[in-house]
Amino acid sequence: MNLFGNSKIRLEKSSVIASNLLRSSTSLIAIAVGIWVSQARAETITISTASIVPVSSIVDPTGTINVTQAGSVTTQSGGNHAIQPYMSPGLGAWTVNVDGSVKVLDADNEVYGIWLRAGGTVNVSSTGKVEGSRKGVVIEGGTANVQNDGLISGSRIAVHVLAGGTVENRNTMLGGVVFATSATPGNFVNKGNVSSNGGGFGVIMNGGGSLDNSGTVAFTNIGQGFWSQGNTTFTNSGTYTAKGDSSFSTPIYAVLLQNGNAVANNSGIIEGRDVGLFVSQGTADVTNSGTITATKVHAVALQTTGAASFKQTAGALNGGTHGLSVVTSGDTTVSINGGSVTGGLSSANGIGVRFGGSGKTQMSVANASITGAAAAIQGGTGSFDLSLLQGSIISGDVKLGSGNSSLKLEPGASVEGNIDAEAGTNTLLLTGSGSGSFQGNFLNFASAQVDAAGGKWVLGGDATFVDGMEVVGGSLAVNGNLTGNVTVRTGARLGGTGTVGATTIDTGGVHAPGNSVGTQTVAGNYVNHGALQIEATPEAADQVKVSGTVDIAGATLELLMSPNAASSWSISNGPFIIIDNDNTDAVAGVFGAVNRNLLFLDEKLDYAGGDGNDVTLELVRNDIGFAEVGITPNQRAVAGAIDGAGPGNPLWNAIALQGDAEATRAAFDQLSGEIHASAKTALIDDTRVILDVINERLRAAFFGTGATASLPVMAFGEGGPELAPATTDRFAAWSTAVGSRGRGEADSITTLKRSTGGLVAGVDGLAFEAWRVGAIAGYSHTSFDVKDRASSGDSGSYSLGLYGGTQWNQFGLRAAAIYAWHNIETDRTVAFPGFADSLQAKYGAGTFHVFGEASYRADTIPAAFEPFANLSHVSLHTDAYSEGGGAGALHAEGQTTQATFTTLGLRASTGFDLSGTRATARGTIGWRHAYGDTIPLSTFVFGGSDAFAIQGVPIARDAAVVEAAIDLNLTDDAVFGVTYSGQLASGGQDHAFGARVGVKFQRMSPKSARRFWAGRTCSKTKT
Repeated sequence: MNLFGNSKIRLEKSSVIASNLLRSSTSLIAIAVGIWVSQARAETITISTASIVPVSSIVDPTGTINVTQAGSVTTQSGGNHAIQPYMSPGLGAWTVNVDGSVKVLDADNEVYGIWLRAGGTVNVSSTGKVEGSRKGVVIEGGTANVQNDGLISGSRIAVHVLAGGTVENRNTMLGGVVFATSATPGNFVNKGNVSSNGGGFGVIMNGGGSLDNSGTVAFTNIGQGFWSQGNTTFTNSGTYTAKGDSSFSTPIYAVLLQNGNAVANNSGIIEGRDVGLFVSQGTADVTNSGTITATKVHAVALQTTGAASFKQTAGALNGGTHGLSVVTSGDTTVSINGGSVTGGLSSANGIGVRFGGSGKTQMSVANASITGAAAAIQGGTGSFDLSLLQGSIISGDVKLGSGNSSLKLEPGASVEGNIDAEAGTNTLLLTGSGSGSFQGNFLNFASAQVDAAGGKWVLGGDATFVDGMEVVGGSLAVNGNLTGNVTVRTGARLGGTGTVGATTIDTGGVHAPGNSVGTQTVAGNYVNHGALQIEATPEAADQVKVSGTVDIAGATLELLMSPNAASSWSISNGPFIIIDNDNTDAVAGVFGAVNRNLLFLDEKLDYAGGDGNDVTLELVRNDIGFAEVGITPNQRAVAGAIDGAGPGNPLWNAIALQGDAEATRAAFDQLSGEIHASAKTALIDDTRVILDVINERLRAAFFGTGATASLPVMAFGEGGPELAPATTDRFAAWSTAVGSRGRGEADSITTLKRSTGGLVAGVDGLAFEAWRVGAIAGYSHTSFDVKDRASSGDSGSYSLGLYGGTQWNQFGLRAAAIYAWHNIETDRTVAFPGFADSLQAKYGAGTFHVFGEASYRADTIPAAFEPFANLSHVSLHTDAYSEGGGAGALHAEGQTTQATFTTLGLRASTGFDLSGTRATARGTIGWRHAYGDTIPLSTFVFGGSDAFAIQGVPIARDAAVVEAAIDLNLTDDAVFGVTYSGQLASGGQDHAFGARVGVKFQRMSPKSARRFWAGRTCSKTKT
């Protein structure tokens, strides 16, 4: 068949090509080929509908071959390539679109599915398949472009590009991807699945390029999952694995980048049997936030001749031997700011991060963990600057290598192992503003410095610093053995219970031996021109043990008394050796000043104490009395009682060791038991509530001015039981709820808050025609607290009483006598340095109170007025009791408190219409004056002390009494009212609010019933 010009051939149905296709005068014979296109003219061949089995074909060049979805090209066994447009050098490229099937049945020979000889494009759709024997698609010559959304497969290579180009897989490739030329970089993008199982290749870029994987790449028994030489960028956000079984002895690398500038970014999963990611020669820039694993050797290995950089922000490196191995002659920067690095999964010699080579290395670790079986971090032969920052967790030893190195440690970094500077001139810097700790050993360091302003470092192991340790800021506590001289600069601090070398404390520096109370040893001379801080307890004091000479000329001695063992303090404590001079020479100089935080103890120093050349300290009681620190009467009373108890008393011991005046006064206040005295104020003040109820009832019975609007009560008169006004009641029963809230305070006493609620009921009747007498019973509950003293309590009270009153024209007279039984419970807490106690008490009390009132009523047109005078007396007796608790418990005998009150005032009331409703407004204003025990006292003793009196919150001597109320007659038989009453004084207030609803129920006599029904008729309607 001859094709001329731009001819097209379309093969349909079941076509079979058994001879050559000839174009023009240039004829080539293709033996056993599928479709072979020769020379450079544009042609289009479309294979559709059915299958063809070509034998040999010649077709003219540059054009397009379309294999539609229903079409296929299949070569027979012993044939050659399924589709091969043959091009002479320099001629055009073909495009092959595969929606159907291109398949080679010959599995024994080098036969391809598609072979483009001068570059070109292969597009495989989601329904397309290209299946070669050894190779699926081969493109040589010009630029290649392969887009796969279907299947491309070859037993060794899926796509083989002999020049440069781009291969993108979005579905499935079985076999490797090879860019063969070293002259042109390749570009492979995988968003699907790529796999090969032995005998083939992975992804190869002989001229560098880029690989971007967001899908899955899985190779088995293949040496390199990805191998590239030249400048290469590798990006992985998917899964990239290269594994093998024991039968495959060649090392397997998941990713191997060589001889160029290598950039690798991993946020997915990389796994290689021997090595996960390997960069060889050239430079390396690796970033990881995913997981890289190698079960045999390195998770990541950088062996470069140029600079190397590794950064990890999350994820993990897991290596059989090393997590990260860096061997380079260039400069290296490693930053591990998240995730983990682990070495030694399969080797006892494993290292988390290992460096080799002569280059300069800088490494920082923060918020990450590094673990190694033999070592967590190992330096190389070059200089090594290592920073272990906040959040670093290092499990294993740290070895800095043979170069000149430096190590920086921040608080919050944890090293579980030793830190060995090995060889070179190496320095240590302990820095940061928090609290840091290292319990391992520092080995082979030349020098060290603590520069931790506001921070503290604690060393628990052995440390060797040939050129010494300098503390320039913050605090250093040495609890192990530090070999080397120690210098403490101005503003810095040395402490601990371990051993240090010859020590110098500069002016402004502080030496505080011991952790709490303990001993620190100076193996050498001791010079202190700053401050020596000594903490003392009843049993011991801090001590400096010196093997060399001692010079303390001009130093300041700072004494801190620890109250933790106050209960065992004795006046004869000491003398304690605070500087134990093991040498034979005398101590040079004396302390220039002594600062102490003790109020009641003085120091006694001897510079030739102990065995003759030691410095000793003795604490003795001074002449300052405990009460001299107190300001308020209660503080002084408590202080005097405790001081009188003497040494050995737990409270005396605790107070004697106090160092702050304000805190000591607070201790006296807590110990005072002030709530017991203030509870008396609350109970006495509460008597006003029940007396007001009785007074109101009597005034209402006689229609007193300003009294509660009276509803008729059930009375028994001449005609039998019937409702009648209160003025003619023979007998009445009543009840009312009561409640109030109050607050009292004084300059030297804290605030008392209280609240009361309860119920009062009574019965009364006419007596002697002009008098009304009755009895009452009630229950109330009062709670009170003194928060500033960590104290609270409550009282349940039962009351019984008699009352009576009369009205002669405008003159009224009322009186009552009531007795109340109280059950009191209190809880309080005492806590100050060196002492704590929880105290409870339960005891009984009784209150007897009487009152009388006289008033005169004056009626005017606008209102009614009633001036009055009231006199009441209250006597409160509290039983003896003892608090439960410890040394702070109080005991009190039975005590009586009495107070008398007079009140002068004026009541007024007026009636008016409020939107058609009859209303009554009423009010009271008065002045109350108190006499007698207006400052309640409670007398107590501690165990072993004299008695002392404590004041409670005072009863107001002068107070304004106010009341305001309004009643609304909702109907003839119902009244609603609201009331406010208060007592206002400069030292306290008491407020009560109330609301009431009154409803009358009538029971008529037969006579009244006949009058009620007179004139009324009743009819029935039948439906």
